[in-house]
Amino acid sequence: MEEGDDDPPRVIFNHVFWAFNPCIEGFKYCKPLAQVDGTFLTGKYHGTLLTAIRQDGSRNNFPIAFEIVESETKEAWMWFLHYLQRYVTPQPNLCIISDRGTVFLAASQLEHVGWNGPDVSFVYCIRHITSNFNKQF
Repeated sequence: MEEGDDDPPRVIFNHVFWAFNPCIEGFKYCKPLAQVDGTFLTGKYHGTLLTAIRQDGSRNNFPIAFEIVESETKEAWMWFLHYLQRYVTPQPNLCIISDRGTVFLAASQLEHVGWNGPDVSFVYCIRHITSNFNKQF
């Protein structure tokens, strides 16, 4: 930084993925089921928060992983799903619950993401089906 320069240098993240080790370890003892979804961030910072969660036996939410991205794009979902599978949910016979949006489906079917084999099942979220039905009719 030069003398008289009031603007400090900045580092700008395009996206950031994180998962807490206790959640990664705890997920190993859960049924292989995860729900993924995205939500808009509002307030001072804008973007989209992608999450992977599941419910435990007491119907409490169990967070698995998070990612903050600029928007919900194919590339953002690709990155999230790749790191989710690689570091958090590597076990076989995983079931993913999602809204099955076209961007999500396109990302999940790519071979290098690692989730297009017989070890992963994708199912619809009933809440999203109901919401879409109510909007349409």
